[in-house]
Amino acid sequence: MEACILPPPTEPPSMPSTKETPEPTNATPSTATMPTVAPRPSKVMGVRVTPSVQGTSPTLTVKWQALAEGAVTYTVKYSTQPGEVNTPPVRSLEVTGISGTSTILTALERGTTYYIWVVGVSGGREGPHSDRMSGVTYDSEFRSTNCSSIPIRSHK
Repeated sequence: MEACILPPPTEPPSMPSTKETPEPTNATPSTATMPTVAPRPSKVMGVRVTPSVQGTSPTLTVKWQALAEGAVTYTVKYSTQPGEVNTPPVRSLEVTGISGTSTILTALERGTTYYIWVVGVSGGREGPHSDRMSGVTYDSEFRSTNCSSIPIRSHK
């Protein structure tokens, strides 16, 4: 019978340490390694919703007050579900990247109530949602009228 000689056991490979090495107490952190985080914008105020028409399609015009600081762009979230006063439902639609203080929501259903929230965005961070506003789209088809064909009478 032959004897089997096994090699000596080896230790498992060492795992990299996840322990952080503390900086010396007299050192200042390097600004090159610290990420810059954009400030979170404040709450958008003064949201107004007005029904309007483009061609024959109902729309809602949404306007709000500009934030004094913090927002680079705005996002308008809207839904036919009311959600909470300061929280839109998960399945809300969004118009993102708005650089001004108004937008027109299009492709809406006639005679429908829409709930709307506006939020400021800076560095990819959203501020708090505005208070919920609502608007009802016109329920009939409107067509633009050529005003030059309407007779004007003088009342003297």
